[in-house]
Amino acid sequence: MAELMVAPKGKGRRRVHALKVDLTPMVDLGFLLIAFFMFTTSLAQTKVRPVNAPDNQSAVDHPTAWPEEATITIIPVGNNTCYYYNGVSIDNAQPVATTLPALSKLLVDKAGACRAFPTTLSKEAHEVHVLIKPGTKSSYQDLINIFDAVEVAKTEQYAIVDFTADDSLMLVKAGYSLK
Repeated sequence: MAELMVAPKGKGRRRVHALKVDLTPMVDLGFLLIAFFMFTTSLAQTKVRPVNAPDNQSAVDHPTAWPEEATITIIPVGNNTCYYYNGVSIDNAQPVATTLPALSKLLVDKAGACRAFPTTLSKEAHEVHVLIKPGTKSSYQDLINIFDAVEVAKTEQYAIVDFTADDSLMLVKAGYSLK
């Protein structure tokens, strides 16, 4: 606590002493507050993207058909680039190179084209179906960027598919070097 020392009244001159303040309790209180806020504060929580896996039995019992035009296959190849082609089959695929930031606009445009399909098609046919085939040089960040583009386009139908030898041959034909 603060102590104030005052000379007794009376004889001679009056001596004024300097005010002496003891800051120890204030420092103790500061450290107690720091400790309190450290223990009560929650640190940044990890963000997890939920990925729903299909039930294998229901997929066999109720197959869903949609046109090839409603499907886009994306192959991230690293360095923030990817190749994409329309449809599932790689027989007649014409892969096109694009950057991952431009992918969200591409998916939004594809969703608009799918909504313009005839109404005689099923509900699933009016949605974009995205197949993601991570290449051998793609990174985890590329996959996250594709998930972000899918989220921006509000695409609910997407899957991660294995990258095959046929896919690598198609990329080589398109001019991509696998080395």
